Amino acid sequence: MISINIKCRKERTNSQGLASIVIRVTKSRRHAMITTGIKINPKDWNDAKSKVRSSHPNHRRINAQLSKKYSKIEEFALDLEKLNRTYNISQFRDWFLNDSNANVVVYFRNWIDTNKSNGKITHSTKIKYEGILHKLSQYVNGALPVSEFNETFCE
Repeated sequence: MISINIKCRKERTNSQGLASIVIRVTKSRRHAMITTGIKINPKDWNDAKSKVRSSHPNHRRINAQLSKKYSKIEEFALDLEKLNRTYNISQFRDWFLNDSNANVVVYFRNWIDTNKSNGKITHSTKIKYEGILHKLSQYVNGALPVSEFNETFCE
């Protein structure tokens, strides 16, 4: 079971006195912080409600953004539970941050292109990798979510 909370990191402020708002995900007494990219003055944060106070000029917009991010994480956690996947909090964080909609086929295609253009793989290696990618893409009908790419799939 996972618990999800929105927190203001009041203990860590930047030089302008602003604190980051993070989403804390806890599983089996282990936690991970997922940054939201939002920073506010700590006095504008309501700990009890886990929301930005109305004293902040953009409180509605920020609270809406936080709600969307919270919902996205909650939906991701529910999807993993539905799949009966075993995972730890580090894997959850990595999977989520790599985008829950991430696709192994798309990632592999981008990896091939990037490494060919950087000179890290030769043209013949690129051709071989593209052949493997084509077979994988046909096998999974063009889409393989990262969350489904595991040892069982590879067997």
